[in-house]
Amino acid sequence: MDAVAALTVREGLRAVTVTAAADGAGGPYDLVSRFFAPANGIPEDPVTGSAHTGMVRTEARGDRVRLTGEAVTVLRGELV
Repeated sequence: MDAVAALTVREGLRAVTVTAAADGAGGPYDLVSRFFAPANGIPEDPVTGSAHTGMVRTEARGDRVRLTGEAVTVLRGELV
């Protein structure tokens, strides 16, 4: 958390949001997402739909929930 806090302060960021594909196709989740803002008193927020779009609309679809909204991809990358 200290490194993330230092990164956000150094780069002038409010927070860092990390999103990745979930393990295995057909599993209970399509993706995982975490929101980190330790310099602002939020070490980790695992429930962070609004970090992606500002306003999130939800729709129940069987055993899943569809999240929709408007977003802009700022950076895309892959760690290997």
